[in-house]
Amino acid sequence: MQAKFHGPYVAEQQLGPVDYVVSTPDRRKTKRVCNVNVVKACHERYSRLVTCVLTEPVTVAHETVPDETTASPTVFDALSELSSEEEAELKVILTEFADVFSDKPGKTTLGVHHIELLPNTQPIRSDPYGLHAEKREFLSKDLDDLLQQGIIEECESPWASPIVMVPKSDGTLRLCTDFRKVNAVTVPDPFPLPRVEDLLDRVGQARYLTKLDMTRGYSQVPLDEESIPMSAFVTPFGHFQWRYTPFGLRNAPATFSRITQNMARIEDETG
Repeated sequence: MQAKFHGPYVAEQQLGPVDYVVSTPDRRKTKRVCNVNVVKACHERYSRLVTCVLTEPVTVAHETVPDETTASPTVFDALSELSSEEEAELKVILTEFADVFSDKPGKTTLGVHHIELLPNTQPIRSDPYGLHAEKREFLSKDLDDLLQQGIIEECESPWASPIVMVPKSDGTLRLCTDFRKVNAVTVPDPFPLPRVEDLLDRVGQARYLTKLDMTRGYSQVPLDEESIPMSAFVTPFGHFQWRYTPFGLRNAPATFSRITQNMARIEDETG
């Protein structure tokens, strides 16, 4: 029940005894007028980590602000807490298995995603949404990267969904396809998703916890050949289609959950 906080942000101007203009560059509104009752000073918690607090729904903080050039902690930042022997052993492992820690997505062989349409469904075509200059620039670079990795390809599909650029927590943008019209004519997949309560019960008594975050997890799941044209999307830079599962498809979470459960089963069987 405690309040959630975000930041740190810089208070650029004091408008009065209790009101401030605060810079929020990673939010949709880059500047906000905030009352002191929704902000707190940010204090250094550890030598390498700085935390700032702020109540919802405003996402700003003022007073003590860390150096914006400070980099986020990485795997190697944590090495200082290890002994010299442990540090050397960890560096050998990270170097030996560098491909596992790649920022480029792999490709699973445990399944594919299929879009099953309702009977008598005809291709759906929409016009692209407008984008301002900053988002267009980011979109252009993102499209080039996705094309280079083979995640998307140019197409002449009769299907066309618009795209939106969604802000991420790190201040960058994510290309997302607006599949609402496609999802409306897609047969739902009833495969169950994991329940948070069950997962917490399983790890509640654990002494050590490990967190793994896959690079573009959905983008590691191929679309089958029949579904690829249905994933087509339009942008100011052309017409493309996804070769791997994109965000926003109705049954993508079910497919991903099915694959991860199959992977866990295979690991249990092989020991």
